[in-house]
Order: sequence, then structure tokens, then C-alpha cells
Amino acid sequence: MLTLVCGVSLISQSVDTILYKKVDSTSLLMAVDYPDQFDTTRSYPALVFFFGGGWNGGTMDHFAHHARYFSRRGLVCFRADYR
Repeated sequence: MLTLVCGVSLISQSVDTILYKKVDSTSLLMAVDYPDQFDTTRSYPALVFFFGGGWNGGTMDHFAHHARYFSRRGLVCFRADYR
């Protein structure tokens, strides 16, 4: 089961990093890029980015530029780390 808990910031072009899962001593994080003037009362389309790396390289920052691009166009973007 996946549970997301995040605080919402109303600062334009905000990015939060949240813990989305903890496995033993490994914490898995997710960066969330919000649109400008994010409004918690509205629904937004979303994109989820998983970087490629063959399980031995890469970071969730790989798609930071893409997430900024799409969040400026009104989407909430999630960039997930994985084990």
C-alpha cells in the first residue's frame, strides 16, 4: 500500500520532497513540482517520472527540467526515487 503525506506550499513554482515509502532502513523519496499559484481546492493533471538507470545509477533529479517545464503549464509532477 502506498501512502503519500505532503505539506502544500502556495509559493509559486514550489517543490517539496516527501517520504513515500520506508523499507527497512531505506527511505524512498519523491520530489513534487507544483504549478505556479497552486490551489489546494482544485484538481490538476499529474505526471510521474521514474528515471532509468538499470537499478545501479541515476537520481530523481534526472527529470527536474522536465518537471519544471510541465508544472509551469499547470501539471503536478512527481519524480520518484526507487531502490
